[in-house]
Amino acid sequence: MVEMNDNYRSNYMTYMLRLWRDGDDAPWRASLECARTGERHPFVDLSALFDFLKFETGNFASSQVEDSQPGEKSQTGDV
Repeated sequence: MVEMNDNYRSNYMTYMLRLWRDGDDAPWRASLECARTGERHPFVDLSALFDFLKFETGNFASSQVEDSQPGEKSQTGDV
């Protein structure tokens, strides 16, 4: 297995994306699972997913960053 250095880890992320909805009129929900750690991040809507990705990639405006990561307050429990 190839060892990843810190610079590579900070510039490369791999997630498995799951998208679903509970009916034709229901909003899309999502979850991301980190391929490296297996950690799962559930989201109740696409906006929360996009906020999380913006935060993870450093593209989230500093004025919008709170004490918690974006998406946490919108996440559901276990998915």
